[in-house]
Amino acid sequence: MTRGKPFEHGNTAGRGRPKGSRNQATLARQAMLDEFGSAIIKKCMTEALKGDRVALRLCMERLVPPARHQAAAFKLPPIRSASDLPRASAAILKATAEAAISIADGQSFMQMLDGHRQILESHQLAPRIEALEQSGASRTGLELIREPESSAQQTLASTTVEEAIGEE
Repeated sequence: MTRGKPFEHGNTAGRGRPKGSRNQATLARQAMLDEFGSAIIKKCMTEALKGDRVALRLCMERLVPPARHQAAAFKLPPIRSASDLPRASAAILKATAEAAISIADGQSFMQMLDGHRQILESHQLAPRIEALEQSGASRTGLELIREPESSAQQTLASTTVEEAIGEE
């Protein structure tokens, strides 16, 4: 069986479906909703009032939206450095213990606090590392490059590993 091109390149039938146009099923559904929608809603509400649980659930889902999570509000001490983090953590734990915020909110705040700690540490360590690298490079006059291990160091390392394996 030979494979060939099933279609010619390019659209010879025109530009395709116009933007914003809807298919026939959508148009039919909209027409039915326009004609019978209000009657169906009234019937559903009547059945819900009679005690039909499915109709009641349907009405409640449509009339009352699900409750959104309320933002927790409590006083968090300012955090300017890593030394302020224990005080902020204690404030979160206290608010959680006193039920001023939910446990989920407390966990969320603690995760944000931990992320902030990591950012503070990185921010504070970066200049120190750069200064150490510069001082090491200026002393030797070279860039800091890890030297390869000597053959004696490699032998010592492999002997130590072999001895550790033999002792098991």
